[in-house]
Amino acid sequence: MNLVESMCESWVNILNKLSQIRFEKCIFKKSILPSYLIYNEDCELNFKKCIFEGEWKHIKSKSILYSNCTFDIYKHYNIAEIKEVIENLLFYNCTFKKIVCEGIYFKEQ
Repeated sequence: MNLVESMCESWVNILNKLSQIRFEKCIFKKSILPSYLIYNEDCELNFKKCIFEGEWKHIKSKSILYSNCTFDIYKHYNIAEIKEVIENLLFYNCTFKKIVCEGIYFKEQ
């Protein structure tokens, strides 16, 4: 494990202990988190007026609200045969340059 992976793992371990996280006016660069890290699926995430530069991949969480956010590329893949129904994800007044989704259905909110 290199230094960046070690730092990311420590950061995720701290976030995994929280039940709710709010990010406001943050800028997220292309995701560098290793794919083996597990996110806290019991946590509620709220992103308000955030900018996501580069590629941003779906995060598994109890619920996610993106409000007034800007995305370069949003990706969500489900490679299982059974399509995944997304019920806990809401984009409110967000802008996207590109959206790439496969194998999922978004439930109307």
